[in-house]
Amino acid sequence: MSAHGERVTWFYGDEAECPSDQPAPARVHRLILLGAPGSGKGTQAALLVERLGACHLAMGDVFRAARDLPEEERPPAMRSAVEYMNRGELVPDDTVIDLIRDRSKCLTCEQGFLLDGFPRTVKQAQALDELLAEHGVDLSGVLYYDIAEEEIIRRISGRLTCRQCKAVFHEETSPPATPGVCDRCGGELYRRTDDEPESVKTRLGAYEASTAPLVEYYEKRGLLYTIPATGAAETIFARTCDVLGI
Repeated sequence: MSAHGERVTWFYGDEAECPSDQPAPARVHRLILLGAPGSGKGTQAALLVERLGACHLAMGDVFRAARDLPEEERPPAMRSAVEYMNRGELVPDDTVIDLIRDRSKCLTCEQGFLLDGFPRTVKQAQALDELLAEHGVDLSGVLYYDIAEEEIIRRISGRLTCRQCKAVFHEETSPPATPGVCDRCGGELYRRTDDEPESVKTRLGAYEASTAPLVEYYEKRGLLYTIPATGAAETIFARTCDVLGI
């Protein structure tokens, strides 16, 4: 078992042992989280961790850990992933699958898991099915946070970031006291290039192309729970709890 704030095994692979001071929950949940950028999936993951005691297994954390490790300490899959990322290329399915295989202990953790950012393709989903079957583990479900493109663009393009302290504000939902000025440090606020509406549309198009087949894949297996991702975070979390019966 792992302390869900640690996730050492997830960061560094099966040879790294997580602390074991957390009691196993009464009911173990093994979930996949799906949702476009701006859907609020990360916020829901944090709320679910607190409610379920499960480990949040975000693929982005593995990629960041790979870059932080000295080159000589990176296992083969990590080394390969970093090479792709350094060239500005997407990490291919086979390498991502190898990274997950190196962390198979996380899939059998007694506290359960919330997989976030994996799988991204049907090939990855099929590989995960095989890996879970090898370990005699079943998925509890797949939570798909569904939201209209227009709402996502409004959410993301309204974000303002401080050039100095990197604090984030929003033009509508959490505006600064003084327009263009950070409340925390007085720094200049700006909209990042990748938060511009056209950039957001491009990202959403790429996400939809890879995720639509994945949604269909899990829907056919009877594992998909579609959750409207509109409204306050607490409202969305209540919907999540309802579908999970928690």
